[in-house]
Order: sequence, then structure tokens, then C-alpha cells
Amino acid sequence: MARGGATARKTRRLAPLLSLGSAAIAAVSIAWCSSCLSFFGSMRSAAPAVESAGRTLVARQSRGGSGSAVAPAGQLLGHSFPNRILADITAAVTAPYRLMRLTKITKDLVVEMQAQRAAKVGANGGVKSPSGGTASKTMKRMLPSYVKSHVIARTEPEAFRDFMNTTLKLFFDSISAEEPYNFSPYHQAVRGPEVDHYLWGNNFFRSMVKYRSSRVEGLEHIESIRSSLEAGDNVVLFANHQTEADPQVLSLLLELYGHEDLAARTIFIAGHKVTTDPIAIPFSMGRNLLTIFSKKYLDTYTPEEREAKSARNRETVAEMQRLFNEGGHIFWVAPSGGR
Repeated sequence: MARGGATARKTRRLAPLLSLGSAAIAAVSIAWCSSCLSFFGSMRSAAPAVESAGRTLVARQSRGGSGSAVAPAGQLLGHSFPNRILADITAAVTAPYRLMRLTKITKDLVVEMQAQRAAKVGANGGVKSPSGGTASKTMKRMLPSYVKSHVIARTEPEAFRDFMNTTLKLFFDSISAEEPYNFSPYHQAVRGPEVDHYLWGNNFFRSMVKYRSSRVEGLEHIESIRSSLEAGDNVVLFANHQTEADPQVLSLLLELYGHEDLAARTIFIAGHKVTTDPIAIPFSMGRNLLTIFSKKYLDTYTPEEREAKSARNRETVAEMQRLFNEGGHIFWVAPSGGR
């Protein structure tokens, strides 16, 4: 700590990798295996509901549900306790090798995408996307940690290659676009034909969910929500705004209990940041959105821009009223997000 905050930050970034490396070395030790058994034994008695949810997830994925190849560690919730122990030990031993494999795959794909992007820029006469520089730097900072999350989540190299190929293409296309994707006041999730943005967005965050320590509270309200929707009533969910991944996390956790369809049909009130940022756009394309320009940011625009964006907000309000009159919809509103 005497070396200051920079050293502490580096240590925090390296901690997951160091933990994986230490586990790999210690895996050959009987003492390590004994402590591992003790640790997972305590978890076993504390999480029967999560184990049941894991069995539901495995059953859904065996029928072709989303994400069976990406971040399969979550499926272990439905496995027997001895099988989970064996899988954990195997994953720890192979982690360094898998990290090297996934890192190389990522670097190769990035080089390939960069070459394609350079060719595209050249074909456009050297014109680059105005926001491309910032978004590219964000993606460069993000990728190393993201690759490590797939090591921990045990994504197989070939499944990782296929998924990252799609992911990087979506990112690079969004970053290099001359004009950002045009979201309508009421945007409905893009579910194909080339890419199902809803499933892709869920799979992107799947490797970052700590399933064993995650839980869903309030499941007793699910049936009343379903009954209201079936009766043609509307349901409004008021939520704390934690991260931009809230919609995908909602899907992933409700998926554990067989209620992912509620998340898929939810309409999110979305501010302009998630519909204008090149990295956020591919994720937003996969959700049902009522898109607005946040009131607290309107004063930052010129009078002409402010009037245009206010007019757009009025269109969104009109769409919201139409949906309320239609009935049978579920809305997600996060007041703390500034909408």
C-alpha cells in the first residue's frame, strides 16, 4: 500500500488472474482439495433453491435455449455436488492454458476486424466515425477483463471464437457507422434475421454473472404480474438503476426460474446515452425501448436542438399513451437514471 493508489489498482486488476493461477498450482495438493470440499460443502447446504434453479436452466438449454455454449459454468448449478467439485478443480487446473487460448483468439479476431475496418474507411475516402476513437479506446480497455470472465465461466475456445466474432463485428460496425442506428420513439427488439440482438446481449453478460451468489427476491409476485398482463392490465416496475446491463441481468436471473419471457417482453424507458453511444447501441437494439432525451440534459443543447429533442420526447409520450391504452404491457422505469 505504500506505493500508492496505482499499485492498489494494478493489484485489483490482477487479482482474478492471480487467484486462477494459484488455484491451478494448489490443485495438486490434498490440503487444497480438502479445503475446497469444506468450502463447497457449506455452500451446498445454503443454496438448495439455487440448485433447483440451475436444473431448470439446464433443462431449458437442453431444449435449445439461449446461451448453452457461452459461459456454461452457470449450468453447473443443476449438477450434483460431486460433479461440481470435479468441474471446479478441472477448471482451476486448466485456467492458465484457457486464458492463453482465449486471449490469442481475441487478438486474432481484433486484427482481422481492424483490417476490415481500415479497408472500409479507405473505401469511404478516409472518413471515420466521429465517435469511433473514444469507443475504440473503451473497447480496448474492456477486452482483457472480459476475456478473463469467460475463462472463469468456462466458455470453450470454439464457442468463444464464434461468439466473439459476432460481438466484435457488432462493435466495429457500430463504431465505424457514419450515422448511428436510428431508434424510433417506440423501438421493438431486433430479433434477426442475421443477429438476434436480444439473445446476443444476454450472452454477452452471461459470463459476468456470479450465479452461485445471485438470487431473485419477490418471486411470489410473478404470478400476479402474469395474471394482470393476461387480463389486459399494464404493469410498471420501478427499479434502482444499477448499471447499463440491467435489462440483460433481469433476463439472465429470471431465466433461472423459468420467467425469462417476462424480461423479453418488458419495455424499458431509455435515455439518450444508451441509444447514441456506439458501444451501447448493439445492446439497446435487443430490447424493447421507449426512447427519450433526459430532461436534465436538455439545457446542454442549442435552442434548435432542444426544440427538436423536446418534440421527439412528445412523440415518445404519445407512444407510451398508446401502449397504455392497448394494455397488457410491462414497463421498467428507473427514476434514478434521470429520465
